[in-house]
Amino acid sequence: GGEPVYLHVYDVSNTSGVHRLNKMLAGKRAPIKLGGIFHAGVEVNGAEWSYGFAPGRTATGVTSGMPCENPEHRFRQTIFLGRTQLSRQEIDKVVADLSGAYRGREYDLLHRNCCHFAEEFAQRLGVRHLPRWVYRFARMGARLDSLLQGSPKLRERIFDMVLGDTGEEPAPPPRTPLKKRATSMGSLSRARGYSGFN
Repeated sequence: GGEPVYLHVYDVSNTSGVHRLNKMLAGKRAPIKLGGIFHAGVEVNGAEWSYGFAPGRTATGVTSGMPCENPEHRFRQTIFLGRTQLSRQEIDKVVADLSGAYRGREYDLLHRNCCHFAEEFAQRLGVRHLPRWVYRFARMGARLDSLLQGSPKLRERIFDMVLGDTGEEPAPPPRTPLKKRATSMGSLSRARGYSGFN
């Protein structure tokens, strides 16, 4: 028994370049998936829940929509995560808790994104972990970003290797635009933002 829980995976945005990259690195039928640039939503009780950037100091970044129909991204595949043993009321409580914890302005493309939300939601529902390939690139990017922030000299050396040694001090990599880019990287349609349960 229990309600089925599904992970819906999308290619981030609707651009053909992202789709081609993801197809090359993580083909749907490939026995080994290296990773890619993905958006993820978790479906339970007929609604797909996701997290993304939202303006406003206290606005939640958690929203719901029709499963597999996020208009901001290209649907890729569905993965069955198992069945939750929580009641509908308990599921509503989990969503309410996560809606308070995942504020829209705290969204970060590398450190706090839709995959982090989906993984925590899945674990709170008592089902399987997300496949590692879904958020492997985000984890790698977050580790590199943290490393560079804590090691200015290493960051400078990497900039020199990538951009060439110009003799000038490289500007630090911007952090704030990552959150602003969330509008285009997106969350589920804002048509149904979470507003509480009866």
